[in-house]
Amino acid sequence: MTTEMFLEYVAAANNTAVTEVSTEATSAASVDTTATADRWENFQNTLPIMGKGMLGIFIVTAVIVLTVTILNKVTNRKKKDDNQEG
Repeated sequence: MTTEMFLEYVAAANNTAVTEVSTEATSAASVDTTATADRWENFQNTLPIMGKGMLGIFIVTAVIVLTVTILNKVTNRKKKDDNQEG
C-alpha cells in the first residue's frame, strides 16, 4: 500500500485524519534523513579506528611471517648438516 493510497483511505474515514497522517509522514521522512546523516557521520568517525585495526593485523602478520622465515633459516642449516653426514 502506497502512502497516497493510505491517505485516501484515511480521508474517506475521516477528513481531519488526513492532515494528521500527512504531518506524521512528513516528520517521519525528516527523521529518516537525520538518521541517515547520523549514520554517515558515525561511519566516517569509525574509519580511523578500522584503519588502525587493519594496520595492526598487517603488522602482526608481517611479524609472524618474519619469525617463521627466520626460524626456517636457522633450523634448515642443522638439518642440511645432518643429512650430509648421514
